[in-house]
Amino acid sequence: MDRFELNWPGVDAQLLTDGWRCRIVWRQRGRHHANGIGGTIDNNVQCVRRLAESLDGSPYLLGALRSRGHDRLARQIETVADAEPMAPAEPSTPMQAPAPTEAAPPARSQRREPAAAARKSVAPTTAWLDGLTGSDAWEAAANRRAKTWTEIGTIDGEGLFLKAPAPKGKPEWVIKRTWPDAPKRKAEYVVAGEFKGIACWLVKAGAGDAFIEGMLAAVPEVDHEALEVAARVWRTVQTQTTH
Repeated sequence: MDRFELNWPGVDAQLLTDGWRCRIVWRQRGRHHANGIGGTIDNNVQCVRRLAESLDGSPYLLGALRSRGHDRLARQIETVADAEPMAPAEPSTPMQAPAPTEAAPPARSQRREPAAAARKSVAPTTAWLDGLTGSDAWEAAANRRAKTWTEIGTIDGEGLFLKAPAPKGKPEWVIKRTWPDAPKRKAEYVVAGEFKGIACWLVKAGAGDAFIEGMLAAVPEVDHEALEVAARVWRTVQTQTTH
């Protein structure tokens, strides 16, 4: 089953799905909750409802689902979100009791107020780059080899693959550029000392919102802190610019 991170306040939550069956696994965040409150939601109807409620904090979710081929589930979530406007839960209002085998996850956070009018004029990708830390330097490079390349999407006919720094290797991020329609053309490479440099190159090359969402959905298995930070910043940007 595919795994997707959910941006629930104060909770580590993940959606596991094959596009038909859904499960949400969550646990209270923080050192005092290492063995504390948590639970699962296995009922598909309840999962879809909670996912619809989560779109405020996880605006990338629908794009991530579609990038993995789960269009049906994405449509179900959109339908519930459109049909039943999600009012903020009052702190004093208890959650609906779950099934006996499930613990009740915390109520979702209130909708954030729109940011300043000036912020709305900033493209999400620009705001994303502004939110990333580190150097934005990058450069073209000669051949780079890797045991594993992670496919992150296509821009203007170029198939792009990412290599993160090895845990004990050189701190170097690499983009491999390929041309599926010209298989005899030799691959080209872009390298950067920090992920922000790669992000800057991608945006300059034409990466838009859909590409960023698809890339962030494709890289969780890479397991690098910089990618986790990039995903959190993107979620924050989406919340600020779309609500």
